[in-house]
Amino acid sequence: MEKNSKKKLNKIDKKMDDFLQFLQYTKNYSLKTIENYNVDLIQFSDFLKKEKLFDLKSISHFKIRKFLINFHKKNVSKNTISRKISTLKSFFRYLKVNKQISQNPLTRIFLPKKDKKLPVFLTVQEVMKLLNSPDKDLFSGKRDSIILEILYSSGIRVSELTNINVQDVDISQETIKVKGKGKKERIVPIGSQTTLRLNEFIKENKTDKTSKLTPLFISNQFTRLTPRSIQRIISKYSIRSKINKRITPHTLRHTFATHILNAGADLRSVQELLGHKNISTTQIYTHLTVDRLKNVYSKAHPRA
Repeated sequence: MEKNSKKKLNKIDKKMDDFLQFLQYTKNYSLKTIENYNVDLIQFSDFLKKEKLFDLKSISHFKIRKFLINFHKKNVSKNTISRKISTLKSFFRYLKVNKQISQNPLTRIFLPKKDKKLPVFLTVQEVMKLLNSPDKDLFSGKRDSIILEILYSSGIRVSELTNINVQDVDISQETIKVKGKGKKERIVPIGSQTTLRLNEFIKENKTDKTSKLTPLFISNQFTRLTPRSIQRIISKYSIRSKINKRITPHTLRHTFATHILNAGADLRSVQELLGHKNISTTQIYTHLTVDRLKNVYSKAHPRA
């Protein structure tokens, strides 16, 4: 009996191997993705052995739930559990298409909502260290310094920054016109100090303002900077300023939003400044400001 059961289980393992081969050679999935699928399927195979489930037709959605509950009990992240569900959905879909099963037990299993990660942001002191790190005696240093200042003072996306043309800068109004997602344009303020330095930068570089599309920021090869170039620039000064955080262009966007909310800005205004279509996207920053308010309350209220 036991020998017969192992034989049946080996058939399931064989179908798992066939599925992985299908992903690699027919679907051309990356080796990393296949490796993740393999880990999930091995865990599922071990579960089937413990449950003495040796026939594909005997695997119900109740058994799938039992398999997944084990990960919940171990406090495995929702994102990891979602991946395991996706793996099993793909595997059983493959079996059904190939007429190995008549019903897919995963049709009644849904992905859990993903864990929301709070955005990383810099303190005011860390921002100052970062802004002061470029060598302003060099052209690249002046350019990089302005890039850092604009990202922090406006909260714009890196793609919006790289698409800015000289003609989009309004020195008198201290604003920049940017093109966001869906090519939607908006005007963002950049502050008087940043405007002053930006005006000097444009004058020093004798930029041709008569051209319709003159990139504001260019490389040493006189081409428009790319988002990847901006990331390299930020990484360079992150290391130089010895800030023990992974800083990306989006980190400066998070920092901008957090700092102005902490200073008293309302959520709707921040939504407009960031160019968010829905205020629900902006609401993630309230988690950060609520912590600050709790701290203020505990220090100031006599009943805290």
